[in-house]
Amino acid sequence: MEKGKLNGKIIVIVALLSFFCVFLGQFIYNKYYLLNPLEKQLQSLPQVQQVIIEKTEESVVKVSLTKVSNLASSYQKIEKIVKKKIGKKAKIEIRGQPNDNLKEIERQMSFSLQEAALLGNYAHMDKKLQEIAQKNKLSKWKVYLDQENIYIQLFDGNNYLYEVVPRRGEKNVERS
Repeated sequence: MEKGKLNGKIIVIVALLSFFCVFLGQFIYNKYYLLNPLEKQLQSLPQVQQVIIEKTEESVVKVSLTKVSNLASSYQKIEKIVKKKIGKKAKIEIRGQPNDNLKEIERQMSFSLQEAALLGNYAHMDKKLQEIAQKNKLSKWKVYLDQENIYIQLFDGNNYLYEVVPRRGEKNVERS
């Protein structure tokens, strides 16, 4: 009987060690061969100030940008790198340096943005955004469209707010 108990303990210990090694290997792969290189590659872009990667059930890549002239172009470069390294399931959050005024203007614009994304009435969206920008005395703002997203840039002195809204259906894009 002693021999059977000993074999059982050895099996349990080996199973636990194997389990530990698999998870340790996965952690090392994710940290040093996937996420760190992704962070370094994104940091090499001149418009990127900071990158934070949160790895939970799905990866969230938070990218803080400097003032950029074309948010769509910057986002597309970032998205290409992220998709290549992590895949399409990663969420990308683009961040600027907003103040309370810009956040309030963005809130006012959000209804027109979401309506345009769902219904495709972009000309109406543009008119509504112009009205909101003029009403709030916003000196500079930009809107870009591509096949997948609506890109909004709002500027107020040294502050700026970026928003990326999916055009059709839910895509892995977060508002910031």
